[in-house]
Amino acid sequence: MGGKSHYSSQATLWRWRDAFQNDFAARMKWTVTEDPSSVNHQPVVMVNGSEGPEPLLLSIEAGEEVQLDASQTYDPDDDKLTFTWWQYKEPSIRPPAHVDVMVPDLDIVKVDDAQQPGSKVKFTLPPPEKCAIDFMSGEPLTEGLVFHIILEVKDDGVPALVTYKRVVIQVTNKQLRGRRGFPVETVTAWLEIGEKGSS
Repeated sequence: MGGKSHYSSQATLWRWRDAFQNDFAARMKWTVTEDPSSVNHQPVVMVNGSEGPEPLLLSIEAGEEVQLDASQTYDPDDDKLTFTWWQYKEPSIRPPAHVDVMVPDLDIVKVDDAQQPGSKVKFTLPPPEKCAIDFMSGEPLTEGLVFHIILEVKDDGVPALVTYKRVVIQVTNKQLRGRRGFPVETVTAWLEIGEKGSS
């Protein structure tokens, strides 16, 4: 909001407000028409073959490339679709960490698709020392951070409707790579290491 990042109980609502208000407006229209084709409907989203409101769950090794494909997504009314992918950091936080320090940014890059522009993306997971070790002891973990990616598909109907799909990626580290070699004694030291690693 306002070009700045916000992490609060209020921001939790700001993020989705337009979508849920338009959804409510569309449902009110549905109740006063006998012709379903005269009102707008949400896009039907598919990511890597997964359709429906449940998240797509993936387990992928630290440092590997991830490819996500939503090109099978369609709109029941043949509206034009806009695809927006973003990293949802808050669910990945491990208390008492700060979201900007301990959750590495994923560089989500769009892959060209002439028929459904923006429907395909790729990114590389961080190496194990940044996402698959115990940040206090420095010991590697077989399962590290869980990254959450949101796909937001918006149509150009009236009102414009949005369908969301969440991709949940459990980072694995089967060979226990990334040992730091030294523990930290305090949360402050832990956060300082995270700040250095993210700079």
